[in-house]
Amino acid sequence: ERERERERERETEKMSSFVEKTLLVDPKEVEVTPCEILKEGHFFALELQNVLTPEECEAVIQETEQLGYEEALVNVGGGRQVLIEDYRKSGRCIVDDKEWAALLWDRIKEFLPNRLRGDHHQDCLVTGLNERLRFLRYGPGEFFRPHRDGCYERPDRSE
Repeated sequence: ERERERERERETEKMSSFVEKTLLVDPKEVEVTPCEILKEGHFFALELQNVLTPEECEAVIQETEQLGYEEALVNVGGGRQVLIEDYRKSGRCIVDDKEWAALLWDRIKEFLPNRLRGDHHQDCLVTGLNERLRFLRYGPGEFFRPHRDGCYERPDRSE
């Protein structure tokens, strides 16, 4: 039990450290610019510029490089992921950080709809960003074929 508590403390310390090292300015000082919205049926993609400052981008790159990148796998359902290099080839660094996701959400939420239609045509309330942050790194010739992201359900099933 004591060892689990120490591990939780280390994870919390690592998370707050990531926030402190990468989100450097007050969100009120960031002017996000919507650029392009792509809609196809009930799916959409939105490009936002200036969500992070150049200094924050550099800090994220430095921190994720320190954490390390692995080959990005493809989710095939049932909690399983596999390497499929003709579908996706890039590096990926995963950081689980609720605080970082919440701070980023504060910067972009005004540009997003309040509701979206889910895979099974259910109406979904948009409440925030997934705290499993995936930072991708593409080298020459690397890619991720057209796809749509799947749903994320928190382990406690609260959302």
